[in-house]
Amino acid sequence: ITAISKPRIDTFLRKGVFQLDLFDEDICEIEHEKVRYILRRNPLRVEEIERTRKEKIESVESLLLKKNQYLAEHRRAWVSTALKEIQKKIDRLKISDWLMVESDGKSLKLKVNMDVLNEASRLDGCYVIISDLPKEIDAKTIHDRYKSLSNVEHAFRTCKTAMLELRPWFVHSEQ
Repeated sequence: ITAISKPRIDTFLRKGVFQLDLFDEDICEIEHEKVRYILRRNPLRVEEIERTRKEKIESVESLLLKKNQYLAEHRRAWVSTALKEIQKKIDRLKISDWLMVESDGKSLKLKVNMDVLNEASRLDGCYVIISDLPKEIDAKTIHDRYKSLSNVEHAFRTCKTAMLELRPWFVHSEQ
């Protein structure tokens, strides 16, 4: 039991192995070339990703307002410098695919490429679990077992960081 990445999901969608409308809150199972694919869309994750995108846009907009105000107050200020700073923030937030900054004389404005944004958000919250287990084990059980792995990872991470406190260990030879 394992999961596949978004680019691989996109490849399967283009090949027609499964369709985008099969991703739903309910579990959907497809068998292809003796491999079972369990598809699901998590609505909570969709909301979380949308909220994160909005927060990123608001962050860039607040910087844009500051830069526009500075450009308006200082007539010798360079638009190109403000443009570079805003573009640097957009690049750091990794939203440069669908958000761009443009200069309009002595002011700056944001432009959202809605086609690219819609393409980027179409797989939000979608995940696919693959398994080669026999049909006797139903899709819900496979899904629940995969999701329970997060508890194991959490316990291991907690054990490594919070509970395991060792003093420095120095190895010495007999000499």
